[in-house]
Amino acid sequence: MRIQARILAGMLVAAACWLPPHEAASLTPLPSEPEQVRNAAAGMYRWALAHPGAGLSSKAERRDLEMFLAPELVVQVDRAEAAAAVYAAQAAADEKPRMLEGDLLVDGVEGAHEVALAEPVIDGDRARITVTVIHIDERYSKAHRNRAIVWTDVVELQRVGFRWFVSDVLYRGDPARRLSTLLHEFVETE
Repeated sequence: MRIQARILAGMLVAAACWLPPHEAASLTPLPSEPEQVRNAAAGMYRWALAHPGAGLSSKAERRDLEMFLAPELVVQVDRAEAAAAVYAAQAAADEKPRMLEGDLLVDGVEGAHEVALAEPVIDGDRARITVTVIHIDERYSKAHRNRAIVWTDVVELQRVGFRWFVSDVLYRGDPARRLSTLLHEFVETE
């Protein structure tokens, strides 16, 4: 067993020596930790911008989004989707069922048109990014004071293994207004 390990190690060293220097220099380094955090948040926002005002979309529609969400948040979204189906089945024919409306990721009914991510603040396996969110209301003329609506959300992320995932969104940066709380209250409230 030790001989096989030594042979394998020798083969790896030999292979590394055969790699031409110009090819070794062209290997892409891993992104820095702040870049990895920004990439996770940016991935979630790319999905949100492509699905404005999506509300609680179906599991199939969320497939591309879930790769950026922490496992606990994915479970909460799945539970909320199941609760929405129950609420829809329980509602009388002439009444609107309880539902989560608007864009859940950017705290805006119509969604956002642009986002700008600040530099992440990393603390161990947790990180936070302040995000400036912009919604353009096309009903107003350019230069009208109500055309561009701008607010700030805060995205919390956590590292799971070697990857960063979005674990929560603080709407308007307010710790009392969170995506996770909204989902929990929707499921738990009858």
